[in-house]
Amino acid sequence: QELLRAVRNSLLVATGVVPLTLVLGVPAAYALDRLKVPGKRGLEQLFTLPLMVPGLLTGLSILLILKRLDIGLSLWAVVL
Repeated sequence: QELLRAVRNSLLVATGVVPLTLVLGVPAAYALDRLKVPGKRGLEQLFTLPLMVPGLLTGLSILLILKRLDIGLSLWAVVL
């Protein structure tokens, strides 16, 4: 029951977010690609930040787990 409710909520959020993303994202991407926009690099980095945050949080979480398990930082820790 809870799983179905979670799936329904995800679908509702996606139904609202996808059109909004298209309406805002496509013109922004076009403007950044075709026009000379002041602060273009900063805007591009700001727009790509949501893509980088999950990887950063995962890396930080793994680092904290390694520290708690008293595993030193090394290439073997990277392999783990």
